[in-house]
Amino acid sequence: MMRFLAIALLGFLAASPTRANEDTVDPTRAVFASLADQTAVAVIDPDTDRLAGRIDIGLVPRQIELASSIGKLLAIDGQNPQVNIVDLNTGAIRSVPLDLVADRLAVTPDGLTIALANFKSGRIVLLDLLRRRILGSVSDLPLLRDMVFSSDSAKLYLAGEQQGAIDVVSVATGRRETAISTGLPHGSLALRRAPNGGRLFVQPDGGSRVGVVDLDRSAALDPIPAGPLPTVAFPSATGAYLLVADNRLGTLTIVHDGDVQNAAVLKASTGVGAIYTAWFDTLALVPGTAAQAVLLYDLEAMRPAGSIALAAAAGRGAVTPDGQKLYLPLADAGEVAVINARQRRLTASIAVPGHPASVVLAGSYGVCH
Repeated sequence: MMRFLAIALLGFLAASPTRANEDTVDPTRAVFASLADQTAVAVIDPDTDRLAGRIDIGLVPRQIELASSIGKLLAIDGQNPQVNIVDLNTGAIRSVPLDLVADRLAVTPDGLTIALANFKSGRIVLLDLLRRRILGSVSDLPLLRDMVFSSDSAKLYLAGEQQGAIDVVSVATGRRETAISTGLPHGSLALRRAPNGGRLFVQPDGGSRVGVVDLDRSAALDPIPAGPLPTVAFPSATGAYLLVADNRLGTLTIVHDGDVQNAAVLKASTGVGAIYTAWFDTLALVPGTAAQAVLLYDLEAMRPAGSIALAAAAGRGAVTPDGQKLYLPLADAGEVAVINARQRRLTASIAVPGHPASVVLAGSYGVCH
């Protein structure tokens, strides 16, 4: 099946206005970069780190995601009540009408279901991708700010205004279940799920602690101390480390194996929106808006490990499944930067036909939900 997908996509890319190395690109491994103000997505071959072509997605995307298990690329524009589903087999675009304008979408780990949310209205729609059928919707939620699926694709967790708790929606029924306490007196801004699926980390709307939820018991654990303006805690790819950025003080806290008492607090940057880990969880990579650079941290030694200069500020990136490379879109430079985590250096700057806003790839980790 996947081999057929690759062959079909090559034929589709060959008809694209941009051609570069189409003969070898494999959609199950390709890197996809959304382009600001364009209805096309750039395709990068990760073996050569060269532009391989473009795929038309039928709208200017606010967000793109991959459902790689079924060979689909998903896109919303935040303007119209629809989601576009691009078949990487044929290049065909299916527009599924919705009864809301989605400003965020999330994909289940099994790639079969997506959640589409309008955060201001507090509405969620669950869509079966194979049948393109609405499974259910929830419309009585408070103001929403983030959402993430459980690792078994059975539940959707929602961060919002509700004080001291997060909402839960069943994927099978599309209905709300009992909310889970966060152990914090505030609403929630953002969520991150641990790689093993057992814990959820909650960034509070105010306060100086990051909430920790045991999902197996649906109960709050002791919160993690953090600065007054923390970026939500980012668990590493294996879950051995937890990283929290303080955007007011410009620090990075590294917690190893849950040992908060011996956490390392290191100098970092401000404006941190994402933290990536790579190369067998030995390296953390932290882009910041205060400087056009990626700060590096040796996780085994829990200390700084230098920095890598960038041509522009970075958008949402992705780490390859083997943890070897980080792809970062640099919109103002019109390129995608490639950092080799093992070598700890910039190895490629891939020019793309536009301003890359985000990068997605199958099996990526680092900031994925």
